Amino acid sequence: MATSNDTIQVQCPAGQVYCNSNTLLLYPQLEYNDYLLEIELQVDTSIASLVDGILFSAEIENPQFTNSLLAFRYVWLGVSIISLIFYAVFYGRSRKDQLTFEHHFILGLSISLVFFNDPIFAVTVFYPSIVSAVFSTIFVMQFIALLTVFWMVMWRRMHFEGAKRTSNLCGWMSVSIGFLLFILLTIGGSVASVYSRFEPGVQANTE
Repeated sequence: MATSNDTIQVQCPAGQVYCNSNTLLLYPQLEYNDYLLEIELQVDTSIASLVDGILFSAEIENPQFTNSLLAFRYVWLGVSIISLIFYAVFYGRSRKDQLTFEHHFILGLSISLVFFNDPIFAVTVFYPSIVSAVFSTIFVMQFIALLTVFWMVMWRRMHFEGAKRTSNLCGWMSVSIGFLLFILLTIGGSVASVYSRFEPGVQANTE
């Protein structure tokens, strides 16, 4: 049995018949056929006379939606893997003296794109946890950070290096900016993901 005491506030704008809604309880995964919820409401006596009633509603994501989402995500994961294989074959068969900075970086981006499509997405859906949510965030943010570094280097390369085969612009400054961006995005994305997917009441003490 899980117990939780939470304070939930709702806004009641002037002129509206009903107050704004708010989430009372969120379960990221339903494991049983039946649930018993006992809710005790404590309304401030100073406003009790103004409250005519409280309406509750429940929403769920049906299995068809979940299966469709999984199929969509893994189709694109498969496409990214196939693209990586084709590009890796092209990269391996090319003469080393013909490969440019762009070829090397695009290979890295192709590998990063596979992780961007989240190979563990099914684990995140069927066995939701803070750890899986954080890893999913890392997979997304690493690609965004790497792509940002690529764009920065390419912009400078077009202006300062022209058609040179190699590049000296992907130095410590570009890498540091990309790494800092990755850390900031990962922290912000992880916090947002955890707060949006897991209601504190779900993680209550179990007796």
